[in-house]
Amino acid sequence: MAPIPVTLHLAKQLLADAHGPAPWYLRREVLKIASRWGALSWTSTDQGSSVLVDAEGRSRLIVGMYGFGLGLRDSRLLLWRLSPGSPHGSTASRQVDFYVLGINELDLITDVAQAEAVLRQHALPFYASKPDPPFQPVLSVPVSLGGGRVRLGTPFELCENAELIFFVNANEVQLWSLRPQDGVVDMIPQDWFNTGDFDKGYQWPTRAARDDKSQVIVGDGIRIGTFALDRSGRDIAAWLERTV
Repeated sequence: MAPIPVTLHLAKQLLADAHGPAPWYLRREVLKIASRWGALSWTSTDQGSSVLVDAEGRSRLIVGMYGFGLGLRDSRLLLWRLSPGSPHGSTASRQVDFYVLGINELDLITDVAQAEAVLRQHALPFYASKPDPPFQPVLSVPVSLGGGRVRLGTPFELCENAELIFFVNANEVQLWSLRPQDGVVDMIPQDWFNTGDFDKGYQWPTRAARDDKSQVIVGDGIRIGTFALDRSGRDIAAWLERTV
């Protein structure tokens, strides 16, 4: 077998800029976007939500657990998260919703605890003090269990990103490669994890990144270490580092 053309050092460099779920990774990100309030930063609450605060420490946005975020041009923020689905619906009915928020449009949240209670009660992806009109997804992609390629019409707001690559945990764990400029998303089941001997409530993959030179996808996660996927993207080609 040919050696994996990605080292642990390179994998960690790639993953340092990868998109991971809140609150574990979102709060570590530095938003590379300007706001009318100056520098922005993330803090987290005792309940596991992430709060976007301005330079004066005032709260502007609350993002629930497992949400992803990415700064866009023109003072915008891209948020996405797997929808909870209906209480009696099947997992297959769930979808990943993508939202684009104008940072400068976010009003002050005066009571973070109350706002977080509303977010949790209604299983909202985020809470922002902008009552009218409410934010709507710019794109919703249903989960297709078993994976595959889906062609879709992607809104212009997402097209500055060549690829968004991230994990989705909807009954089975998938790796999604969303390529807005091509209008496709590849949903790749992670067979190595779904059928592997892991403690699913204690261990899970959280981040992935692609090495542009070799096209190898690397990933890491909670209590599982760092790995490189094979050409199919479904199985491990090599463990670069094992945590457990």
